[in-house]
Amino acid sequence: GADYVAALLSAARKDYDKSLELARLAEKRGAPSFGVKLLLGDVYLRRGECEAAARQYELALAEQPRSATAFVGSGMSRICARDSARAAEAFRRAATLNPYLSSARLGLAIALGGQQRVEEAAQSMARAMSLAPSRALAHLYASSFASGSASPSELGLAARLDPDLVEAPVALARLAVANGNFEDGERYARAALELEPGNEDAQRALGSALAFLGKPPQAAEALRLLKPLAVRRPEDAETRYFLGVAQAQLTNWPEAREEFEAYQGLVRSDRTLS
Repeated sequence: GADYVAALLSAARKDYDKSLELARLAEKRGAPSFGVKLLLGDVYLRRGECEAAARQYELALAEQPRSATAFVGSGMSRICARDSARAAEAFRRAATLNPYLSSARLGLAIALGGQQRVEEAAQSMARAMSLAPSRALAHLYASSFASGSASPSELGLAARLDPDLVEAPVALARLAVANGNFEDGERYARAALELEPGNEDAQRALGSALAFLGKPPQAAEALRLLKPLAVRRPEDAETRYFLGVAQAQLTNWPEAREEFEAYQGLVRSDRTLS
């Protein structure tokens, strides 16, 4: 129906709140259930609502248990939730159902990389790129498999292949910050936010760059960006670290200490779980 088409168009424009509203309305009005569930899963995924996305893909698979596309969505929702093992299982199912689906191989590479199975991940990535050599996301993720660190050339190629791919400038921003190029990190992160203003990964990348730039106005902006993320992502250790840096730049020593202690606690918890 018209609501479903409008929801698809809103998602294409990256207006995920509107797309979610329209998709729910379409579902109530009897739009094709499977398509709506896939769309809802995709929208929840883009909003970072991992479990809500996973539930929609599960419902879609209950209707069409041999849908490779739904298994890819399910795998991406598990990547979102940092469950690499279940993600790999979903991507393998998708690849079995459709051996020529590059997104299944790409997702499997990401999931295997999350399990530190680098050789297998590289093989899956190579297969993904052979199936779709111009796929921007493949170049984005391939950037880290050859040397174990992000490749600026591959990231740049991903950005050129798909100028609307927000993940590319986000990855370039992270790479710039990791290399101490904080002004470049700020530039790339702001470019990502122009593509998708609500993208939380871009907000975190910008917050990290601003925190390290060392000037009070930038540090204050970093706090405005990072504090809400720390609430929405309480398990994210790096966000707490960047908050500590920003507080230290503003000489808010008690607050900086609190953030660094929270960061250390999260890192210890991650090591215990692994």
